[in-house]
Parts: sequence; structure tokens; C-alpha cells
Amino acid sequence: YQIRSFFVTLIVFNVELMASITTLAFARDSAFLSNAEMVVLPMVLCLTILLAVFTVLILVQYEWRKAMFIYYPLSIITTAYYLYKLVDVAIEFHDYTSTPDHCSTPEGNYQSVAAVLLLACILGILAYPAIITVACITHHNFGKGLKNIGGKKEVPPTISVSLENCII
Repeated sequence: YQIRSFFVTLIVFNVELMASITTLAFARDSAFLSNAEMVVLPMVLCLTILLAVFTVLILVQYEWRKAMFIYYPLSIITTAYYLYKLVDVAIEFHDYTSTPDHCSTPEGNYQSVAAVLLLACILGILAYPAIITVACITHHNFGKGLKNIGGKKEVPPTISVSLENCII
């Protein structure tokens, strides 16, 4: 039960991380994104959200073993984007300190945006093996039932009242 809950938590963390990276990547009027990335990034975010909802509400809730194999290859898409963005930001780190040509006013230094993007991408890459490991453990535990670790809970005795002896 705890592994299953931890898996759901990791999936939610992955969605929040992808949403944060999307928000940061569109900083400074999308000056840091290529045209293709402006199209692909929202699609990857939507796929991450849909995959999370599908996994949590259907695959894990109903312990759908065969369909869980859909999750494994699709989950690599977000990690591939994290890796791409990590390399992209590392190569173009100096661009985050300059003012883009299409902006009429200087907006200041965006090195902190680049640093947070790098950190978020590193977290996403490091979280992927944990997500897959916990997903495999959860998948392995399908069909075994959820067990309460806290011990037996006593069921209070039921009191039955008979109305036969009551005088009205």
C-alpha cells in the first residue's frame, strides 16, 4: 500500500516538475525556445498530465497489469525532454544574461531562470529511475491486495435489539 502511494506521489511530482519547466521555458516571451519546441513542449506537458491521470485513476486503481506496460515506454518521453532541455540550457547559458532582440525593454538577468531550469531538469532525470523502480514494484504487487501495515483493527461488537419483547 505504501509503495503504491509513493508511486502516485512520484507521478504527481513528475507532473508538477514538467509544469514548472514549461513555465520557466516560456520565460521572456519564449525567447529561449525554438519554434518546434514552442509546439512540442505544451504537447509533452499534456501527455504527461494525461499519462498521470490514466496511470493513477485506471492502471493503479484497478491494477490493470497488461496496460501497465504502456506506462513504461510513454514515461520516457518526459525524461527525454528533461535531458534535451538540460543540454540546451547548459549550452546556451550565456543567452540567459542578454536581452533578446525582439524585446523593447531590457528585462534583466535571467541566469536564475537558467539555474532553476538546470536544477529542475536534473531532478527530473534523477526521479525517472525512482519512478520506474517504484512502478515495477507496484506492478509486481498487483493482485496481492492492499494490506494495512498498522496491525489488526478490532471490529466493535454489534448490538442487536429485538423489538419482540417491547410492550407498546
